[in-house]
Amino acid sequence: MSRRFTLIHRIITACIFIILAAALMHFIFVWRELPEEIGMHFGPDGNFDEYESKIYGFYPYVISAVLIPLLMTAVHFVKKINLGLSLDEKGDRLFRYVVIAALDLASVGICVYALIWSYAVEHQQAMDRTLMKGNLNTILTGCFVVCPVTLAVINKKYSTSKKGKDPAARHKIGRTLCWSVFGISVPFLLVCWERIPHEKPTTDPFESIYYADFGIKAPKYMVLLPLLIMLIICITNSMLTKKSGREKSEQFIKLIDDISVLLVIMMFTRLICDTGESLWEIYLIYALLVTSAVVIYFIRKKRSG
Repeated sequence: MSRRFTLIHRIITACIFIILAAALMHFIFVWRELPEEIGMHFGPDGNFDEYESKIYGFYPYVISAVLIPLLMTAVHFVKKINLGLSLDEKGDRLFRYVVIAALDLASVGICVYALIWSYAVEHQQAMDRTLMKGNLNTILTGCFVVCPVTLAVINKKYSTSKKGKDPAARHKIGRTLCWSVFGISVPFLLVCWERIPHEKPTTDPFESIYYADFGIKAPKYMVLLPLLIMLIICITNSMLTKKSGREKSEQFIKLIDDISVLLVIMMFTRLICDTGESLWEIYLIYALLVTSAVVIYFIRKKRSG
């Protein structure tokens, strides 16, 4: 890792912790002045729709204290571990830079979200939904899409295998992406469990809630179904043979990787959206993408045969 990049990473990390620590100290001073019950959760219009004891005002900082260190730990491992990719020195360095930059950006996003949330709670005023949904989420979503595309380009351009292609490396990237999305989903669900569904939250896993996708009421524990599907997909993908360089299996494994990534992201989308919101339009888009991948696979197979 270059000194300049390491310095930038350390500055970002230091700024995040200093800003959050300062905000936390300020919140501790004003906490006693808050009413016994404060608005904590925001509805679609940005106004409070749930009120809790003021001790929950520390919630944004607790979430940050859990998620940001996890991301920093991931950065440490990315620096040290052997990625197992067939890349030259420059490609390996660029690959690590992109992953670390993405993790740093995620940490910055969590920090900004926590600060805005805490400010809204402290002043008991509506959260700026234009900022949260229009700008911040757009930036983070864009990076979530750009990052794997950039990694794929780096893998192809700087690969040391024959013809500039490394099927085994591509498979590892797809597998890592699937497990990463699953890893993000678990803490997300743990944090948001008490807030599901948005209209009438309940902590009883057996209480019936409305699922707009199917127009029915079912026990709340069915919310775990997308998470279970993601786990099955990740395990299935990981069980694929590592000998993906074989000519006969290369295209098939590529197809499985593409479908796995698409389905995992689709399930993650379902998980982060309210159960009262139907996502059939999104499902249709993913279905078209999966169909396209299958069609391309058979076309290439026919040409190579």
